[in-house]
Amino acid sequence: MTPSKKTQKEAFQRRVGFKVDARIPLFSVAGNLTDEGLEMLSETMGGILGQGVQLIALVQKDKKYIDFFNKLIKTNSAQVAMLDNTATEKKRLLNVADITFIFDDSSTIVKDVWKAKSVPLTYLKNVVIDYNLIEEVGNGFVYIKGDKWSFFTSFVRACESYKFPYDWNTIVMEGVR
Repeated sequence: MTPSKKTQKEAFQRRVGFKVDARIPLFSVAGNLTDEGLEMLSETMGGILGQGVQLIALVQKDKKYIDFFNKLIKTNSAQVAMLDNTATEKKRLLNVADITFIFDDSSTIVKDVWKAKSVPLTYLKNVVIDYNLIEEVGNGFVYIKGDKWSFFTSFVRACESYKFPYDWNTIVMEGVR
């Protein structure tokens, strides 16, 4: 993590009321959250939050998304926050997020994630190269679309890889290229 990203992340954590610690993985939901994505998140959220991560989502237009995140915030405000879905907030979020969940078919958001030195977690295997720990190659984490266990496994692999700065920087730099 670059010094400027670390500083931005810590300021952001302070702003939303999270524990300020750059070592805690900060996940974002910055693209369009599909019904399938919402279902996978809701079915795996206990395990996700159990990993001690922080999660920020941009407000979606659909009431069910807002209700889902408001309920999470009510019981997990130290780990979950929601921001207005504006271009400024989206850019700010991508710039501080370590990992970004992508649930739609937009390859544009993947490029924005890489540009911000964040790492995508997506099913877009034609766009993202799944990180291989043994060969130290890949520019993100890929799951099988619609498979909550594949999604959760990719999430856990991302969390574990984040613990190792050399490996993490390799993934980030592969995406920036």
